Amino acid sequence: MELYGFYAPTGIATGDTIISWLFALHMASVGGVPYRIFVAVLGLGIFALAISGIWIWWRKRRGRSPA
Repeated sequence: MELYGFYAPTGIATGDTIISWLFALHMASVGGVPYRIFVAVLGLGIFALAISGIWIWWRKRRGRSPA
């Protein structure tokens, strides 16, 4: 006996359920306002890390003396 797929009790295929949950998390439509605030703060943190990394790289690059 081979298992070709699994259907949840709701009648929806497992893959479709996972995709719908991932889409809902990506669009921040789960968890209400606290989750949206968390996603926004996380996004700002990632942006700050990228900017600070570029700034540190630029400072080191500028500080090098020509050989």
